[in-house]
Amino acid sequence: MKNRLRDLRTAQSISQGELADRMDVSRQTINAIEADKYDPSLPLAYKLAAHFDVPVETLFFNPFRKSAIEPAVKSPRKGQSIKGAALAFGLGFAEAFEPAKRAATEEIQKKKETGDESRHSELDD
Repeated sequence: MKNRLRDLRTAQSISQGELADRMDVSRQTINAIEADKYDPSLPLAYKLAAHFDVPVETLFFNPFRKSAIEPAVKSPRKGQSIKGAALAFGLGFAEAFEPAKRAATEEIQKKKETGDESRHSELDD
């Protein structure tokens, strides 16, 4: 099954061995998944997607959807930027980093709320 595992793993500078340890599988399993020679179990697919904070269908192409029938995805070249890697596997930069953007937005909102509350409490004193 075509997937973006290598792209996501290398974008985070994680070795196959490190990812295998985190997923409790062998390095050979990660290698085989990246080489499209082995389809992971559904629990492993979800675990991998959760690790990279992406939906399963972002990590693995659904062969039954027309949008998934596309040329083979190539790994980003060595030294390619994260933005370049996101574009290389067909995601817009914003889409590739939506989870991080959402978390940052929530953190900023919490800080604003905390800052507003502290100003209100100072005025109330």
